[in-house]
Amino acid sequence: MRSEAGLTDLLTRVVRRGELLDALFRRSVADLGDNEEAIFVFLLLGQFAGGLAEPAVRVITDPAAIDLDLAVRELRHRSLIEIGQPDGPGYDMPAMAREFAQQFLAGHILQTEISSAADFLRRWPSLIQGRVVDAAEGIAHDLRSERVPRPERERMLGALRVLTTFDGSVWAIVARAERLMGAPEEIWSESYKRAIEVDPTRTDLLYEWSETSSDSDRQVELKVQAVSTDRGNVALASKVAHFLNSLYARDKDRYPRVRWTALMNRIIDVLETSFLELDGEALSRLAWLYIHAGRSNEARRIVERGLVVDPENESIRKLAEYQRLRF
Repeated sequence: MRSEAGLTDLLTRVVRRGELLDALFRRSVADLGDNEEAIFVFLLLGQFAGGLAEPAVRVITDPAAIDLDLAVRELRHRSLIEIGQPDGPGYDMPAMAREFAQQFLAGHILQTEISSAADFLRRWPSLIQGRVVDAAEGIAHDLRSERVPRPERERMLGALRVLTTFDGSVWAIVARAERLMGAPEEIWSESYKRAIEVDPTRTDLLYEWSETSSDSDRQVELKVQAVSTDRGNVALASKVAHFLNSLYARDKDRYPRVRWTALMNRIIDVLETSFLELDGEALSRLAWLYIHAGRSNEARRIVERGLVVDPENESIRKLAEYQRLRF
């Protein structure tokens, strides 16, 4: 013990003495009896020198239906694990307890299960550290690999669902993963719905959901809702205007006149708000909305503006010709 290095070496050798570890911990672990859930958590934490964030522990214990809170209480009562600080790992353990856990695992009936769980977590260091969104994105990225066996992909999808309890924004990642895995539409639609509930301003999710839905009425409503949510997004409003105009041209009997008018007016209101910023294409789409809504005078005003803004625009020129012939 003449130097710091000597002290470190001495402590390392002491910690690894089997008889000392047995004296300190074997009875405490034996007192857990047949509480396999607490033993599982103890052995799992023993595999990670830096401890584990709570999301990582929940990901592993949730599928096994382990009562984590009860297991943690039992382990803390026997001073076998520690609860980390807010900015540290969620669960950790004293170095000597960890050394004992590693020795105790050898030949244990849970050895294969613990090794599998530890290997699963180590694939995503961000999960071990509790960086939930980064971990979810990493899992989702790996889930897209066709080389991953189906059971493992199901396990990864389950992990993503657990992470939603820590950060609701993960629901969007879950929805995409569920679609990728071929889940029924009602399942991933519910995940999109939850993602929107967490952040109603996610216009991109509304539009993404509309593009993937097989329900044509839902497609319409979601697209219009996306425009109403982000009223400053002129490009999105123009795109949805084009969608409504095309749908009306193909199937104008789909909705009663009052329903069509209500849908179109919501897009008209947004485009009119940015009237001076619209290019020729957006103006032509706005004009067609007015025409389909039976407001020909407003359509003429829009076309006149279009001829000023972009006189060479083919859509505007066709509209001007259409109006001359029709009105």
